[in-house]
Amino acid sequence: MRSVICFSCYALLSIAVLSCHSGQRGTIQGKVTPATGGIRIMVTRGTATVATVVPDAQTGSFNIPVEPGTYDVSVMSTSSPFPIFFPGIGVAPDKPALLGTIVLASVKGTGTVSGRIRNGGAASRVSLLQDGQERAISTTDATGRYELKELPAGRYTLRVQTPEYADDARTVDLAGGQKVAMNIRMLYRTALDGIDWSRGTIRARGVGFPPPQAPTPSVRREMARRAALADAERNLLRVIDMIETGPGQKLSSSLGQAAFTRTIEGYVRGFHVAAERDLAGGKVEVEIELPLTGPGGLSSLLPAE
Repeated sequence: MRSVICFSCYALLSIAVLSCHSGQRGTIQGKVTPATGGIRIMVTRGTATVATVVPDAQTGSFNIPVEPGTYDVSVMSTSSPFPIFFPGIGVAPDKPALLGTIVLASVKGTGTVSGRIRNGGAASRVSLLQDGQERAISTTDATGRYELKELPAGRYTLRVQTPEYADDARTVDLAGGQKVAMNIRMLYRTALDGIDWSRGTIRARGVGFPPPQAPTPSVRREMARRAALADAERNLLRVIDMIETGPGQKLSSSLGQAAFTRTIEGYVRGFHVAAERDLAGGKVEVEIELPLTGPGGLSSLLPAE
């Protein structure tokens, strides 16, 4: 009986200890120099902002309490459009994640990238990347407009992230003092066969049958392959016809049927064969693929004004 009581007490004690640990928080600590005004430290997880703080005006130090997990940290200053980005910072319970001393360099340019993100509204996060690092960040206003200013010349990747929409990106070449307009129409995430939203691709399969009148085996196979490609293209068009630019807003209705047909005809011609297999009876199966988002993707061909 005593052993049962002891075991029960031990179990209750273990639960209590685990409960205490589960409630513990971690911190992200560091120091920014020079400690000038206009500095912000932003902690994000995915597309959600977890915390935004201002470091100590005298020492530049900061201490941000957060729940245990993995975060991205951006250090931004009004003296530079280039934030310093720390991806994948792991925070353990009751233990600081130390970023050390962060030196801010004052680098300003005269270029501007601005535009409108269609369908995303005020929830879109727009960022400029260079060499894989975020250099400038903006959030769209209620009309979907954004502006990134004081940018040095160079080649950038403009990335857009909007809840419930597919992430998208464009390449931006910016000359000194240049103003570039970049509008993007987002694609709405829906469950469609053949679409991989995380990769930003669309894929369709087709099967071709060999004609019995073909004179040689090689000709039979080539004709079966052509039939498979035609079948895959038809299946690809069926999927494209179901893509939406917003809840209940079909791509074709957003553009108008004539513009939709012209855009899609040129787009589908750019497919590449992702897989090819010989089946029983001389049949051929192919899978064709196209980019859906990003440079050269379907979304890049859509008017966004």
